[in-house]
Amino acid sequence: MYYNLNNSFFDPMSATATSINYKIEHNLGGASIDINIDGRKQTIRSPWMNNDDNKSDVIDEVTKICDGVISSLWTILTFSSWRVNTDQITQQFYSEEDANKYLVTSIICGSHNMQSYPNNSVTHHIDSKWLMKCLNIYYRVSKDYIPNYYNNFPSKMKIPRSNGSICDGIIWDNGQIRIHQSKSRKDTNRKFYIRSNFYTDGSSIEEEYPQENSSLWSFKDAGFEDVCELNKITDVTFNFTDLFTDEEINAAIQDNDLVKMNVMLYFNNLHNEWVENELMPVIKNTPNIKITIV
Repeated sequence: MYYNLNNSFFDPMSATATSINYKIEHNLGGASIDINIDGRKQTIRSPWMNNDDNKSDVIDEVTKICDGVISSLWTILTFSSWRVNTDQITQQFYSEEDANKYLVTSIICGSHNMQSYPNNSVTHHIDSKWLMKCLNIYYRVSKDYIPNYYNNFPSKMKIPRSNGSICDGIIWDNGQIRIHQSKSRKDTNRKFYIRSNFYTDGSSIEEEYPQENSSLWSFKDAGFEDVCELNKITDVTFNFTDLFTDEEINAAIQDNDLVKMNVMLYFNNLHNEWVENELMPVIKNTPNIKITIV
């Protein structure tokens, strides 16, 4: 069965929290949060809590997988605990031996300075790497973050400080350009802002510098156009290399895995809709910089 992706079976962008509950179970307290995905209730919980009453009535396997990716991201960003030896995306539990062989940890793409450990990491089976790609796509389009992996900015550049001075800044690969409308800057529409790290005293950043999680760094969101002007940048490329390729989709078809194929197509389509509805309007409002999407 093929799904009409132009008439999406659900819209992940509509996922919102509706209520929060606190529960004591086995002498432990934890929260559960109800989220609404296009009219369907999903409940996310602290991973140690009993989830038997959270079985979905949705029969369609594609919808179940997509819902699972979304709710797993909500769980990871909301709770700081997780069940050991478990794939956080599929919720599949593994023996200690299999967990040591097959479970890996990935960092959510574009999460630096926005999420801290463990809320920026996902433990999953090696066979769930493709689902991790889905999760990264959803994180990007739901947060309006463009990971620096996907742009051609230099890692070090001059940035404007709030006090009017100029100093060296570091742009980390796993940092991001944000689509944001700043109230403090009295923006009349959504604009690009790029988050950078710098030394509080404004000193130069030499060839050797602290790691990105060092407490020596301060950070700020600088105006994209301001940064480009300071560094004489006139052309910027966004190359979203995390989308599913034709080869990956064709491989799923050859394996007769139409569920996997449709999930891949759905998240690719979700990205394309985000580009059209969210990214392109901001690009059009940034006329002084030539921005190319690959």
